[in-house]
Amino acid sequence: MHDGAVDGTDLAETGAQAMSEWWARLRRPLDTDPRGVGCEAALGVVHVYVDLLSVGIDAPTRYPGAAEHYVACDSCSQILQGIVSAVRDRAVSSPEF
Repeated sequence: MHDGAVDGTDLAETGAQAMSEWWARLRRPLDTDPRGVGCEAALGVVHVYVDLLSVGIDAPTRYPGAAEHYVACDSCSQILQGIVSAVRDRAVSSPEF
């Protein structure tokens, strides 16, 4: 007989936690600053944003709308992280002139 527990965890509790996490991910883009920008604008400055980060300039202060968007949008965040990683990898593997 199954009592509804899996590894000592109540299934209702696990389901409620999963639903809460799902709802939080769903709401995140809606809870952003209304002054924030959309994907098109954020990706339109991503090259400048990465350049600023790569030289140690505080890009989020200069582009707060894009910074807010990169936090809220998983797709744009992944693109930003990928470009930052590529720039770092390139900097490590390229000889200095």
